[in-house]
Amino acid sequence: MLVNSRVEIHEIAELNPTYEDREKIYFKGWRDNNIRGKKVRNLQKTRECLGEEAYQICKAYNISSAWTKHKTESKEFYLPDV
Repeated sequence: MLVNSRVEIHEIAELNPTYEDREKIYFKGWRDNNIRGKKVRNLQKTRECLGEEAYQICKAYNISSAWTKHKTESKEFYLPDV
């Protein structure tokens, strides 16, 4: 018997109580911190939920993953366009 073993991003996010903004478990997109005049945050959540490639891009280009607590605002995952 085959079982669908695909894990959704929000399922990973809701399992870790140490994430910043813990209630925000749905991927919403990307924020360019250079435009916003800020520094990248939540890199642990990005790495663990979105993967090593997303983490490395965010770290190198000062981009943050954006999250929401509302499923209706969630987006299908895509890598940032750099």
